[in-house]
Amino acid sequence: MAEVSLLTIKDVQEITQLGRTTIYELMRSGELPFLKIGRSVRVRRAALDEWLGKQEVIPYVSYPKW
Repeated sequence: MAEVSLLTIKDVQEITQLGRTTIYELMRSGELPFLKIGRSVRVRRAALDEWLGKQEVIPYVSYPKW
């Protein structure tokens, strides 16, 4: 069976440099998928990586008008 990496909220905070409240808001809105195991909340590392990839902004490059 493949190993699944589960992160705590504190782990997510350290990786993203976001506050705890912001992370909970992202989870509550459905933007950041999470697992609830009993009373614990965990985020799959793959889900966090995917979410981070969606946050990447490619700057618009203005080309000169000829």
